[in-house]
Amino acid sequence: MAEFRRTEAHATVTILGVSLGVTPISEVSCLNCRQPVDVHQPDEGFPERMLGTCPHCRAWYLWDFDVDSNNAVMVLLPDNHYFKRVAGGTGA
Repeated sequence: MAEFRRTEAHATVTILGVSLGVTPISEVSCLNCRQPVDVHQPDEGFPERMLGTCPHCRAWYLWDFDVDSNNAVMVLLPDNHYFKRVAGGTGA
């Protein structure tokens, strides 16, 4: 059985308000490398929340959409090395 150890940490993240207008979300670029971001909807029950991943530099984004407009908040998540350091190396 998996064993979990809870660790609390504070991280600084980049948060942007995005007004898509007529721009499809598939044309939004990565903040790090300016390459197109792949958009994933992990839970169909929450269509206003999506994940974005950059296949070029491996950056991850959390998207929160306003269902009544074409606006969103885009959060650049810390890289996987940050979480491993916080968890003490391997996460175990």
